[in-house]
Amino acid sequence: MSTSFGTWLRKSRELRALSLDEVAVATRLPPRILTALEGDDCAELADKAYAMKYARAVAEAIGLDPEDTALRYEEWRQTQLAPTLPPPPGTGLGLDQRLWARLRAVWRKLDPFVWAAIAVTLLVCLAMLLRR
Repeated sequence: MSTSFGTWLRKSRELRALSLDEVAVATRLPPRILTALEGDDCAELADKAYAMKYARAVAEAIGLDPEDTALRYEEWRQTQLAPTLPPPPGTGLGLDQRLWARLRAVWRKLDPFVWAAIAVTLLVCLAMLLRR
């Protein structure tokens, strides 16, 4: 099992006895960016171009090959699932379609005993209406 990019980067930094603060000073990057890189936090590093620049800068600061590090980051990033975003407004299902989909979902979850109770209730109501 291969390690993640962040684990590899953190171990590389620790092998060189560098603290996170030392790397932050050397790269002029905020510590939260370094923590995100080492923690494999794709949400914090949503822009892939900036993340690649950050990875190169950190690699250079700790004595790794920047291009090799960038390639390693890119390969690791491709193994990660893309974040799911809601569809833009005006696309997807309309309100009526969403309501029908919700109703069908509830419909499928009902227990057969509930269906029996609904059927009996409808029959009783129908019988009461017909007696009048």
